[in-house]
Amino acid sequence: MNGWHKYFLWITTPLLTVALIAAWQIAVDVFEVSKFIIPRPIEVWNGLIRLLGQDETYAHTWTTIYEASAGFILGSLAGIMIGAVL
Repeated sequence: MNGWHKYFLWITTPLLTVALIAAWQIAVDVFEVSKFIIPRPIEVWNGLIRLLGQDETYAHTWTTIYEASAGFILGSLAGIMIGAVL
């Protein structure tokens, strides 16, 4: 990539993100969608901030990473052993 192509992505990506969030907000307000179905973007953001403020979130995240990694390693080892036997 040369010239303006490199900068084009740096400009359009944030603009498209803002446009998507704005369209989401407008759609929820105009069509009066229940917040149970599709909440407003600010409600999702506030929920994320509240979730990240809880200690349990990090404990559960660590457990998930540990279990996924252990499963991947065990599955890989089993696959290698079965492949070696075949």
